[in-house]
Amino acid sequence: MGVAAASGQLVGGLLIHLDIAGTGWRAIFLLNVPIGLAALAAAPRVLPASRVPGAPRVDVPEATLVVAALTALVLPLVEGQRQGWPLWTWLCLVGSVVLGDLAWLRGRALRRRGVQPLVDLEPLRSRAIGVATLGQALLFTGMAAYFLVLAIYLQDGRGLGPLASGAVFTIVAATYMLGSHEASVLLARFGPRATVTGAAVTFGAGHLLLLAAVEHVGVAGSVLWLAPGLAVGGVGMGVALAALVGTVMGAVESRDAGTVSGTSSTTQQIGNALGVALVGIVFFGRVDQGLVTAFGASLVYLTATTAAVAVTAGFLPGRRRPVAQSVNAASSSSAAA
Repeated sequence: MGVAAASGQLVGGLLIHLDIAGTGWRAIFLLNVPIGLAALAAAPRVLPASRVPGAPRVDVPEATLVVAALTALVLPLVEGQRQGWPLWTWLCLVGSVVLGDLAWLRGRALRRRGVQPLVDLEPLRSRAIGVATLGQALLFTGMAAYFLVLAIYLQDGRGLGPLASGAVFTIVAATYMLGSHEASVLLARFGPRATVTGAAVTFGAGHLLLLAAVEHVGVAGSVLWLAPGLAVGGVGMGVALAALVGTVMGAVESRDAGTVSGTSSTTQQIGNALGVALVGIVFFGRVDQGLVTAFGASLVYLTATTAAVAVTAGFLPGRRRPVAQSVNAASSSSAAA
């Protein structure tokens, strides 16, 4: 996922640079067409059949409440900063809590009737699954925000075009691949707790190196000054994400795999939306003092998110070989994708 996010900056920059049919930045959405078609064609041939006999149907009222709660949460987070946080954004946030509670009550009622709910929080009672899922949420509050403010700094601050800006992100993509590949080795040797903690600290160190470079060169000087921070951050991000995902999937029961996977993906997307909203407050709250100052303040926020991941990782289990085997498979699949 991290490789896709970083590499997407390069491919997206290329599409914007080509300006296909005069579509400008909208051309980035064309990237989803071949990927979607390839996935549609490959899925029946590559993915194993995993139908569970007697699996319950989706409960429409619960699904409606879940979708409404997520919409009420994500929409104001995405649009609030741009529109100046009007009243409707705050009403939506309050409404998301109410709708979320109703969805939880509906799910509990279904479980009492012996029906598995769409969003089942029961597997999160496992320490490994619950803590690792929280760690993913915290990690993702920094990942999308990281790519956003870095892109603004490179393009608006340093004057790089979309293609050149995307090329800078290849440093992150390359070192992310290295980190995710080595995550299984680190997990086998040190376990989830030490591995994720070390990865989060490394990711934070990358932010601090980037902050030092930006403070030194401002918006001038060679872009290579940014390379050490980007490289170190990419390694930490790769290890952290692969280790957290591997920890979850290594601890989940097969019957709960679908529910936990969906919950994990939803948590990541909520983390992304929340992170972009928070970094927007930090960045645009300081942009009047200069773009370098705003970017520096954003890096401080990003460092705080990695610190939160490190603290959360302290509650993960210790050394556990089955998790390492799971993350090895997960990392290989992620790299192939």
